[in-house]
Amino acid sequence: MDTVPGTNLSEGPPARGPLRILRRRADLSAIRSGEIVYLPKRLLTGDGFLTIHSVIASGAAAIVTDAGGKTDHGTVVAAELDVSRLLIRADALALAALERHEGAEVAVAGDAVHVGGDSLDPSEPIATGGATQPIATAHSIKVNLSFPQTLARHPELPDLADGLGQVRLELVLLDVLRGQHPRRYLARHGQTALVEALATSLERLVAPFHAQGKEVWLSTNDFTPAELVQFRGGRGERLESNPALGYRGVCRSLAEPEVMLLPELLAVNVLVAKGYTRLGLFPPMTRFAEELVAWKSHVRRSGLERVKVGLQLETPGVALTFEDFAPHLDFVTFGSNDLTQFTLAVDRTDPRLAPFFDERHKAVTLLFERVLAICRQRGIESSICGQAGSNWQVLEPLFDRGLSGTSVTPRPATVQSIKRKVAEKERASRLSV
Repeated sequence: MDTVPGTNLSEGPPARGPLRILRRRADLSAIRSGEIVYLPKRLLTGDGFLTIHSVIASGAAAIVTDAGGKTDHGTVVAAELDVSRLLIRADALALAALERHEGAEVAVAGDAVHVGGDSLDPSEPIATGGATQPIATAHSIKVNLSFPQTLARHPELPDLADGLGQVRLELVLLDVLRGQHPRRYLARHGQTALVEALATSLERLVAPFHAQGKEVWLSTNDFTPAELVQFRGGRGERLESNPALGYRGVCRSLAEPEVMLLPELLAVNVLVAKGYTRLGLFPPMTRFAEELVAWKSHVRRSGLERVKVGLQLETPGVALTFEDFAPHLDFVTFGSNDLTQFTLAVDRTDPRLAPFFDERHKAVTLLFERVLAICRQRGIESSICGQAGSNWQVLEPLFDRGLSGTSVTPRPATVQSIKRKVAEKERASRLSV
């Protein structure tokens, strides 16, 4: 048996199936359910999350690729959908091993692709899950979840988790827009159709948690031009040399509210009218306090008077001027992936820089601690919605600094693992008093 080593970026489950190698974008339409798909860097645009979503939606059992990072949006999508995204080195030996077995059954298990022979030990489970007893904690342990199909796969999540810590509306919109640019969708179908379709998708996520009195936090869309240009009707998008620092998040929502913000706010209004009241709303990629104030004004004017308003803290600038943001907030959630990237000047999407991407770096920690101190003083709830939110080595010292909770990858095992550690820490703290 040949083994091609790599890194399972999404920490997804084992999978096996026929190997399909994509060589051109036209090959995407040929993917069949259950295949292991090799997706080369040249077919990815930006951090590739749209292509990765498309590959998974086509039924891929796992993705093998030569580009990406553990915290980029492509990996976020793969992790939420519980599909392995294995990063390999695209050297001649690795590619030759894959090409020799194109069309044959292979397996992705752990941090490797196994090709030839018995591709996977039959005793090794392909799927994980199963109901377990909820673990009570004083700190809130929510999940990041934007795809209703993940709830169908893990129906126990509303029992185990304390709510939804981030519903990314750009991910929810993928299934609503079905490949159309939002502007094109609105022109062809109208605002009412978009609002109703989005509200229906959101209700599938919100309802199971609302039934148990648990809170749901939603972030308005964070589409970049590099992503929107791939949609039908997106040719007018102006591409940027650095999308991470570009025309995205709250900046674009405020510049184009009729297309990029109002439909989302109206969809949340539909939920509130149906009695879903335990909702929080926050904007991504906020740079300046004036942006937050303007965005919040749109929220209130849309009719959302009682929905909690938060902030996704992703830049050192916001952390260092957090006093200006705090009066306008009910909660803050740390976007640790971008916060680390921007603080350390390390591209989160470049695997060559992965050894230097460290959420525990002193510079990042100081920013966390500064914001948490202000949150404690003002009674602002705090959480983490980035990759660090599932990392106990990052979380434990931050809980000591007053972090209220976290939001983790939507896998029952991950929820229970973090819950168990938090419960043990809380118990030890009570005993030491």
